[in-house]
Amino acid sequence: MQSDKDFFNFLGQLPDGSDLQDIYKKYKNSNENDSFEINGALRSGNIEAYIKEINGLHRIVRAKNKSPLTLYRMTSSTEFTPSGAEVALNLPFRYPPFLSTTRNVSVLRKFIPPNGTPTILIIDCPKDTKVALMEGSNNDQTEEEVLLQSNTEYKITKAKKITDSKALQNYLGQKSKHNFCYELKMRITNNSSVNSSEKDQDFFLF
Repeated sequence: MQSDKDFFNFLGQLPDGSDLQDIYKKYKNSNENDSFEINGALRSGNIEAYIKEINGLHRIVRAKNKSPLTLYRMTSSTEFTPSGAEVALNLPFRYPPFLSTTRNVSVLRKFIPPNGTPTILIIDCPKDTKVALMEGSNNDQTEEEVLLQSNTEYKITKAKKITDSKALQNYLGQKSKHNFCYELKMRITNNSSVNSSEKDQDFFLF
């Protein structure tokens, strides 16, 4: 995607650009176990072994959207489990890990979880949400990945169980074994930068 390529080139033009591009490529090209371990450390709070990797990812979250943006993520009921109170009372909560999302809802079918109930996150991102556009350094751009900052604050605005066959097929495809899934509509309420010294010119606008 051109915006992602432009973002990758933008990273390269920053003072530490070569280092930022290396961090970007390493994350994008790593196997899933690497990101799983980093995010597992963020969930548990035991981050000592991954501080370098975590700080590196914080440094590449350098893009901001000029208009509201909707992103999607396929996850599992066993992974994404805010408390019932947060859902019922519309309370904000912070999610410690980085969150990989997509701009294309049809991509979700590639990531149906092996365990638990498929849970679709529909995330409304207000203008100026800080993200990383992750399709700038590879030829296969089908995932349309956008990486959200760790410790972003969300609010669940609607939660429902999906049983309609057409809606299920849209999310899970025709061959899915599941006869229902969950859908959580969320809004980002705080996406503060880790580095308070960053200026507007430090960000790529898309």
